[in-house]
Amino acid sequence: MSDFVVDTQWFRTKDGLGVVAGSPLTQFRVTQAGAAILDALELGAPLPSGHTPLTSRLLAQGAIHPTQPAPLDSCEMTVIIPTYITTTEQHTRLQQLVTQLQGVAVIVVDDASPQSFDLDNATIVRHDSNTGPGAARNTGLSHVRTPFVAFIDDDVSVTTESLLALGGFLAHGDTHFVAPRVMSASTGGALADYERYHSPLDLGDTPAVVRPMSRVSYVPTAVLVARVDALHTLHGFDVSMRTGEDVDLIWRAIENNLTVRYAPAVTASHLPRTKVKNFLLQRFGYGSSAAGLDARHHRLTAPLRTHFLLLFPPVLLLTGFFLPFVASVFAVYLWFMLSLRSTQLDLRQRLRVISIGQWATTQLFVRAVSRPWWPLFALLSGLSQRVSLMFSLCVLGPPLIELLVKRPRYPSTFVAFSILDNFSYGVGLWAGAIRQKSARCLLPALTVSSRRLRSQG
Repeated sequence: MSDFVVDTQWFRTKDGLGVVAGSPLTQFRVTQAGAAILDALELGAPLPSGHTPLTSRLLAQGAIHPTQPAPLDSCEMTVIIPTYITTTEQHTRLQQLVTQLQGVAVIVVDDASPQSFDLDNATIVRHDSNTGPGAARNTGLSHVRTPFVAFIDDDVSVTTESLLALGGFLAHGDTHFVAPRVMSASTGGALADYERYHSPLDLGDTPAVVRPMSRVSYVPTAVLVARVDALHTLHGFDVSMRTGEDVDLIWRAIENNLTVRYAPAVTASHLPRTKVKNFLLQRFGYGSSAAGLDARHHRLTAPLRTHFLLLFPPVLLLTGFFLPFVASVFAVYLWFMLSLRSTQLDLRQRLRVISIGQWATTQLFVRAVSRPWWPLFALLSGLSQRVSLMFSLCVLGPPLIELLVKRPRYPSTFVAFSILDNFSYGVGLWAGAIRQKSARCLLPALTVSSRRLRSQG
């Protein structure tokens, strides 16, 4: 059995001597010996000897993913939990989390909590003043003496076994950070029902190499396992950031050629917000962090990145220009069918690649109109009926479709929370842009390149 699984986006060429795979799509050309390795990967069969150079390239680009490796030994990992305790309920929940983590060293960093507390089976490090989650994690990191560390938020539930399983991805040195799938805990109520489908921490069930503007562009530090030497290379978290510090760390890691993986086969659960006010403030905070992130990582927070031709079909369809929409779809498919000939994919494969790109662009455009750009489009809706139609479809269409597909328990509040989620994030984004005096985080990133595939020889 193979130690790897191919990515969900995997397209073999007609001659068998190449593959287009991963996110973003990357083209690989191989020899006959390499083709035998690709065959084995597709079949899940044992790999031929000498496969490492090719599989390493495929792994690095997210074309294949490691299956569950052997877990770490518990003596190799330390857990850091930053916390700010204000209620007895929070203290009880934190003690339950620490109890779950028996077998590994646990450091709890008390970020100047107003309520004093003690814990069993954990080392507590206290701050005299509140410094924020990034600084608290750095404080914990300074006390770590193991080669691996796990950062966990205090409202997460995860086991020692899960953390050690994640650590297994780091044991061989080709991965520096790994995160599990963090699912919203089922706590009952309309808000929890919505969060079950739309938790900002839940990045789905597909494994990925994390990269900006790819399928998984970041991972949160609600649960994050890392190599300590990699964190020291990056000098830890940016203590000047109160929000977005986790995304900043991940993007700095990638900029420094460190590998970050998302491994959804391992799961944890996160307690959702229970009050609407806290839910809205959380989304506002996420939006407001985008401008600060853009100042540090230019253009990586763009709300939409795509080829400009792929924008024509969704814009024309959503504004009611049906005949031009049909013509634009034909033109887009013809253009990219010709542009992708050099990939040596057959006709069916090229159609699939184009369809994936067109559908992704449509989803991104609808999301951009209803989330980061909604204040602008709400204003323009008063000037044009067609813009008003597009805005209404983008805001109401996705949650109404989800009602039919997902059948949430509280349909009306599901739609309301969906709109409030998007609008709160959008307001935060604009507020952050005004505070930073930069609109760059609001601008799309469009390309005019005929082919958007990266090539690996």
